[in-house]
Amino acid sequence: MSSRRTFAGVGSQKTPNTPEMPIGDIMGKTARVLVMERGWVMTSGRAKGADTFFEQGLIVPGRDAVMEGLFKGYLPKRPFNGHTDGIFIQNEDTLARARQILIDNKVYNFKPNSKIPRFIALEGKDRKKLSEQEIMLADFHTRNVFQILEETLDKPVKMVVCWTPDGATTIEEYQMGVTGGTGIAIALASALGIQVFNLNRQDHLDRICGFIDMEPPKLILPETALLQPQLF
Repeated sequence: MSSRRTFAGVGSQKTPNTPEMPIGDIMGKTARVLVMERGWVMTSGRAKGADTFFEQGLIVPGRDAVMEGLFKGYLPKRPFNGHTDGIFIQNEDTLARARQILIDNKVYNFKPNSKIPRFIALEGKDRKKLSEQEIMLADFHTRNVFQILEETLDKPVKMVVCWTPDGATTIEEYQMGVTGGTGIAIALASALGIQVFNLNRQDHLDRICGFIDMEPPKLILPETALLQPQLF
């Protein structure tokens, strides 16, 4: 097990970054403080929006977070979002284990008697029966497992920092089609007891901004009362 602390910096492609709601800037500074100043490792998915905002915080003259072993960007396919560099898992045994982790941890909040989605149940067994959209979902959802457990599937991150439209932080709050793809990472982290900080919740936003010495914006959504976890 690595002695370095790791966090997943992920979130929606729709993450806002405006003068009134600078969530992207907050993500970038969080990554810079944790990774480039404090030596944490960050995992992410090299997608547009939140992932890119986090990565921008790692741009420091004269340093390379990847070369220093401080950043792991997992790709669902290659190339992805203009990136050919990144960790692209192709080993079928590893992919099958990742899919089984999603199933074992009941990440998909099915209705009673419903079946595991075809794109997870069939992917790798009879992939040719899947539609292009189902293949895409399988690849993206499996990639999210590596964001939480790394490529060996035995190195859980210490925490997740993210933004989603609904502010979800637990497996119970995850709603397929509402939380977005980041919901898979949130649900799995929650099932494994990993703390999730969602910047679309005012108390979480306040705590992260306090840590990085930024003035937190006031969210438009109503504040949700949450337990106050120990952050660092």
